[in-house]
Amino acid sequence: MDQFKNKRYFDITSSPKRPAASRQNINFSANNRQAKVFLESSARRPNNERHSSNNLNKTEAIKKRHKYRKPILIILAVFVLIIGGGGVFYGWSLNHLLKRINVFGFSASVGGAENILVAGSTTRCGLKFQNSQWGFCAQVGADENSDIIMIIHLDPQTHQMSLLSIPRDTFVPNARSGNESFKIDAALYQGPSQLVNAIEEDFGIPIQHYVEVNFDGFVNIVNAIGGIEMDFPMPVYDAYSHLNVPNAGCVKLTGLTALQLIRARHLQYKPSSITTNNKYYWPYEEQSDIGRIARTHEFLRVLASSVQKKGLGNPITDEKLVSSTLPNLIVDSGLSDSTLINLIQEFHSVNIGNAPQYTLPIAIPPVSSYEFEGENFGSVVFPVEPTDQTIINEFLGESNGVNTMTGKRLPSPNSISLSVVNGSGINGQAATIASGLKNFGFKVGYVGTVIPVSSQVQETYVYYEKGYEAQAEAVAKQLTGYVVMSLSSTKLSDNATVSVVTGTSTGVASKSMTSSQDSKLANTSSIAPTTVTSSAPTNGFSPPSQANEGLTPWDPRACAN
Repeated sequence: MDQFKNKRYFDITSSPKRPAASRQNINFSANNRQAKVFLESSARRPNNERHSSNNLNKTEAIKKRHKYRKPILIILAVFVLIIGGGGVFYGWSLNHLLKRINVFGFSASVGGAENILVAGSTTRCGLKFQNSQWGFCAQVGADENSDIIMIIHLDPQTHQMSLLSIPRDTFVPNARSGNESFKIDAALYQGPSQLVNAIEEDFGIPIQHYVEVNFDGFVNIVNAIGGIEMDFPMPVYDAYSHLNVPNAGCVKLTGLTALQLIRARHLQYKPSSITTNNKYYWPYEEQSDIGRIARTHEFLRVLASSVQKKGLGNPITDEKLVSSTLPNLIVDSGLSDSTLINLIQEFHSVNIGNAPQYTLPIAIPPVSSYEFEGENFGSVVFPVEPTDQTIINEFLGESNGVNTMTGKRLPSPNSISLSVVNGSGINGQAATIASGLKNFGFKVGYVGTVIPVSSQVQETYVYYEKGYEAQAEAVAKQLTGYVVMSLSSTKLSDNATVSVVTGTSTGVASKSMTSSQDSKLANTSSIAPTTVTSSAPTNGFSPPSQANEGLTPWDPRACAN
């Protein structure tokens, strides 16, 4: 029926079990609350006043709470109820509720901006309650992938926020250490540091902090606010996530139902032309993970709106929200209380409904099960250039000629020496690409051929030596097709610091296309997600997805009331 039907999208392999976040109960009784430290006020009061509970009477505390009433945490999405949590618990010291771990590989901030990587963990063994609907630990094993990969960009200069989701099936060369190609979601199998490395090395997005939430955490967040309501234009069903909404209309979602919704990527729907309730005859959507991401973004908007409508400030409600959420979150050790407070103070007024929300554009190869270097990876999607680099620059608020990792200008082409190798087996391809890059001023040395690593289709890899990411980014921006960067010291040819290994569909951007991208990104402070087309042949691939796909007629949305 469609290429995604009856396919499983998670990898079942073995990995060491990671400990679940520790859970400690906290009592917000009047007596116990006096023992808590108000972080926000502590940061501003002299040292000799910081531990005096008499300095903050109840009226003053309530005023301070309402000052940060809009939860930035909701902005960081369902998963980062941390910062919004900071807005929710208004400075209560809940440090002991959060599980902090060491995460390595973070990059320096560019212009003071913070990029927070949010991962939705698929672990079953780390859950407090086992549930047959998503598989028991004993059935699935201790493996851990990332169901959701989202990056939150916070810019203190503009006081703006933006979100970028990366489809979990995106096939990249550095998903696992040792240049092991895999789907990007499999990076978490080797821990958060590897996921950080993969995103920085393959996409050039600098990461400063990490937040991880599991199934329990998501369910608890929604239940803590009493559920949320969403309007379903038509009945929908997903046999894999167990989502089942039999009737159209406004539906109140519990935490479990909400989780089923945002995990749905094999969605069937019942349009008005279908009269039977037999789901065998209901059509499948073709968007798969792209559709799921669009629904997740809409869910976040509705969740934020629901919290704002209900308001926060009731100690009982706040305690329930915080105590049920934070124990299920894992954050990097650098995301300290003071860092959280600074983020709350800086971005407490941001409205997620107005924040740009992007999805990294991808293309679906014309194979149902992808084979690479002798292994089968199931259904995958490929990055697309020049679209992806343009969207990443836009998401980060940088112009197209800027290195996204440092904020500095990219090196000029005539300062970059590289090699071009034919990796697709297409006759004369390397010479054609080399000629096109020379026209841009690049110094092309060695031009050669290697044995293709896939008998089906293949991405174009821009390999680079450590310390030469800017040079690789400058080269990648001039290529079109299914292109991705990769840090590697073993895949470089002829002692080059940058090597292009061509794939099935590879082209070189025209100078007019490059100029158009630069003009679109001249001012990125308030522009909507753009669309950039590629000049490379498609060879049976699906058209590239859009950075803002939008909702389909069957997707749920906010209720009218």
